[in-house]
Amino acid sequence: MRRFDKLKKSFLAHFHIYRKLGGSMQSEEGSDWLLELLMEVQLQQYFLRVRDDLNVTRLSHFDYVKNEDLEKIGMGRPGQRRLWEAVKRRKAMCKRRSWMSKLPQGPKEHSSWI
Repeated sequence: MRRFDKLKKSFLAHFHIYRKLGGSMQSEEGSDWLLELLMEVQLQQYFLRVRDDLNVTRLSHFDYVKNEDLEKIGMGRPGQRRLWEAVKRRKAMCKRRSWMSKLPQGPKEHSSWI
């Protein structure tokens, strides 16, 4: 529970900074996943730079990001490794979800067969 409280406080602190910089609530809603991803690996300080400088607004956009791009925004090698691992996990999770959504939801009644 303490870890959640720390993450919540950190998120709120960064959200207030973002609001002071002139961000709107609409653009924030679309990038919650990115902030959450960066917070998972303690890289939330790169949120604005990843979103605005690298133009990452979808998970698939990371396919076009290179280590050199991350270096240009000031992210070190250990941070890059943590970020790539988190992106990899998130992509795998999304693939599982999309695969699971294609499964039938349960037995269907076939009353027309009777």
